Amino acid sequence: MHPLQFEELFARFHYSDYIVQHQPKYEVVYQNNNTTIEVKTDVKPPLFGFWNEDIFAQLLANYWQVYGITKEHILQPQRPLLSFLENPYTKDFVDPESISLPF
Repeated sequence: MHPLQFEELFARFHYSDYIVQHQPKYEVVYQNNNTTIEVKTDVKPPLFGFWNEDIFAQLLANYWQVYGITKEHILQPQRPLLSFLENPYTKDFVDPESISLPF
């Protein structure tokens, strides 16, 4: 994996964590001078908010700025979001050897 691809993957994880809407519920029990804290398992699973391409492009640009790639390169009108992980048209994984940037 090319470092550029790793940074894109990390940016996707980072942004997913930002939009997750999960408020875990805890049960706190005080008994015999002991405190037990448990996560309730009967709550709904985490939900994600709306994926905003503009915000994600800015985050990704922060990771890719060392390569000279800006938000304007990533998010262009009438074009798919720039990605070095997958081809936006075929959805095939991009071969790291085909990336012609340094590192």
